[in-house]
Amino acid sequence: MALHKSITTSSAVEAAVWALDKSSGDKRVAIDFLVQEPILREAQIIGLDVEGGLGLIPIIASLHSIDYMHMLRELLVELIGRDSPSWIKYASYGANAVFKRMTRDELQLFRNAGLDIPGKEVLEWWDRYATQGRSDAEARQLRFGRLAELWCYENEMRYLADPSKVIWYSFLDNTAGYDVLSQSEDGTPRHIEVKYIGGGSTVYLSRNEWDVACAKPGTWELRAYANENDYTALSHSQLKEKVPEDRNGGTWEVAQIAI
Repeated sequence: MALHKSITTSSAVEAAVWALDKSSGDKRVAIDFLVQEPILREAQIIGLDVEGGLGLIPIIASLHSIDYMHMLRELLVELIGRDSPSWIKYASYGANAVFKRMTRDELQLFRNAGLDIPGKEVLEWWDRYATQGRSDAEARQLRFGRLAELWCYENEMRYLADPSKVIWYSFLDNTAGYDVLSQSEDGTPRHIEVKYIGGGSTVYLSRNEWDVACAKPGTWELRAYANENDYTALSHSQLKEKVPEDRNGGTWEVAQIAI
């Protein structure tokens, strides 16, 4: 667990929400409510963080969310912008790279906000941080790549009798060399690297992705998506014919592959 002060805690959020509910959303009334002596004693009994909640009341009162989970997501955006926690810079490596650097309180907040479960809205939330420091073209490429991963993930969920066996792995770890972990009907694992090509005919393959393909030649495959229902799949053996050779003692790092 990271050795830093949490940006906030679940008990502080609950205290602020409780006070705002009791005051019909009026932040001034909510603050006055929370500092009353009988209320302070009640809050202590049920384990609410009144001090932390007082600081959150103005922020939460300004949010316009449809439910508690979405409110938490908006609140986390505000708090990350305010505090600039060091762990957010690891978002481009996957959610696990961020989670393992958080405090337990922060991790619980992310779980309460549903930010540990992949989906279109969740990926859009994460990608605002994963694209920081990238050019507009790189950010656009990342968004389209994520969309192709979503298509693959949902296709595999429909394909398997037990959808829980499908893992959107790059959501957790973007350095694994594949994006979606699925299974064949006989239970054999399938490591799927996903690329978006749109109307194009080439993809870029990293050395790490190729090394993983060579380590898992029977279960790794490349899928290049033109759209949600149109993709080209290449096995390790098919891709091997297209990958350049290392020469003169050097190794290639990124290869452009014709599909």
